Amino acid sequence: MSAGPFRMAVASRALVACALAVAYFAVAALTVRHTRFEGGVAFIWAAGSLLFGALVVADRRRWPELVAACALASFAATWKYGLGPAAAGPLALVNVLESALAAWTMRRICPDCGDLKSLAEIGAFLAAAGLVAPGATAFAGAAVASMAVGVPYWPNWQAWYAGHALGSMAFAPLVMLVLRGDFAGWVRSAAARLRLEAAVILLVLAAVTAAVFAQTRLPLLFLPFLPMMVAVFRMGRIGATMSLLILAALGIAFTVRGLGPVALVQGGDGLRAQFLQFYLAVAVLMALPAAGELKQRKRTIQRLEERSALHRLILDRTGDVILTLELDGSIRFVSASARQVFGVDPDAVVGGVAGDVLHPDDVARVEAAYRETLTHPERTFTFEYRVVIGGREIGWFETHSRATLDAQGRVSGAVCVIRDVSHRKEAERRWALVAMTDPLTGLPNRRALDEALADRLSAGDARPATLALFDLDRFKSVNDRHGHAVGDEVLRAFADVLRAGVRDRDLVARIGGEEFAALIDGADLDAARGVCERVRARLADLEIAAGASRLRVTVSAGMAPLPPRGSASEVMASADAALYRAKAEGRNRLAFAAQV
Repeated sequence: MSAGPFRMAVASRALVACALAVAYFAVAALTVRHTRFEGGVAFIWAAGSLLFGALVVADRRRWPELVAACALASFAATWKYGLGPAAAGPLALVNVLESALAAWTMRRICPDCGDLKSLAEIGAFLAAAGLVAPGATAFAGAAVASMAVGVPYWPNWQAWYAGHALGSMAFAPLVMLVLRGDFAGWVRSAAARLRLEAAVILLVLAAVTAAVFAQTRLPLLFLPFLPMMVAVFRMGRIGATMSLLILAALGIAFTVRGLGPVALVQGGDGLRAQFLQFYLAVAVLMALPAAGELKQRKRTIQRLEERSALHRLILDRTGDVILTLELDGSIRFVSASARQVFGVDPDAVVGGVAGDVLHPDDVARVEAAYRETLTHPERTFTFEYRVVIGGREIGWFETHSRATLDAQGRVSGAVCVIRDVSHRKEAERRWALVAMTDPLTGLPNRRALDEALADRLSAGDARPATLALFDLDRFKSVNDRHGHAVGDEVLRAFADVLRAGVRDRDLVARIGGEEFAALIDGADLDAARGVCERVRARLADLEIAAGASRLRVTVSAGMAPLPPRGSASEVMASADAALYRAKAEGRNRLAFAAQV
């Protein structure tokens, strides 16, 4: 830094220190001159709030110059208006050490508490300025007063503690707000209407306070609290500190002149001053915590509004439907995307029951999943279902649901994220169909047959049914003599014959190579024999093109009845054994299983 700017910085810091010292001296002189009622220390001490507020706001490297300036001001005020030159030095030291201790304690408790925006910050301020610092320095201050003028020790300790604690609590917040620029910032940023409203509220407070303290007949000390709290709720910390300043200034001014409800207190001037301090302390404890709580609530509301705006943006932009449900399943909220997904007005369905749009076959499953959601609020559940609106099934949907909790931690409902999965379900259906279809013949494959057998046997159906296994005779020689293309044509031809020989409700399948199967429903062995004989005969009479020539093939079949319950593998083994016997007996014939 060059010499010019350095000298300007030094001059600026010196000017600030001098201004603080002048203000400190004026306030100290005023309180010492008018509130020393019993010859000892002053009953009201507001000068310390100036130094305390400055130290809280200032960089710690500037503390020595600020403390030194105020020490000189305190020395001068005590010498001229207080306990005289003998006590001026010790009391000046105690006074500035008290302010420094309060500021240091507050910074230790809460390093960033200079703006008093939360209950924690206000608590740190009240502990440092109202308890720790004045309680510690009252011992030395009372001792100096007792030795200097011979006054009793404990009454002076009490007067010192009450006066210094009250002075810091009542005036320090305003000092901090002014020095930090918060007060000026509020004046600049507040709308003209709010500034006018604030001026009116503070004028009303001043008028009510003046009216209360100008008379000595009625104990109306509670009246100023009403406009004070209005100021707190309308202006926050600014309203609280300005109200406390008005209340303290007018209350002290009238009380030292013997006016106001405090004059009704029986006792001397010192007792009345202590009562006034108690009254002002109550006002501080009402206004500052209320302002801090109000600030916290405003911050919370602002964060909630920001989150709400973000959530609304997300809800408006997402293609998923967000649904919140009551415990009974009634709809509490549905996002705007319901209009695009379901084709319904979101407001029209609020209050309705979500289960009303479920496919009847899916109701029980979804209700069970919802009960699980409410029973296990720590988990997220996923389930799928079909939606039916206006008698028309509009598709498959997937829901992720999680329980919601109230302020007491009890389950209050559920929030659901709903996604249209119709395209996925259709793709799954297609892939499942492909997985269960023989690509050459278009018939179901072995997997489809196995599942159909397992379903039939597990159902315990008492109706008769027969499983028939078919095997093309000497098919390997067809491939060897005519090629695989002709072999494939033979397979497709038999598939057509088999498909045409059974009813629509019967299942036919190619289960591998030249092997086929038919699950003939509602047919005992005699009826199944007629079906299989018709298939065998039609194939035997069929001529199949084989290049320039034509060929004939035959088929053998083995049949086994399906028991009401049993094993699919056992039924397949019985039918296969019958097929083996038909082959062994000369082919182009049918055989029955000996037993299943």
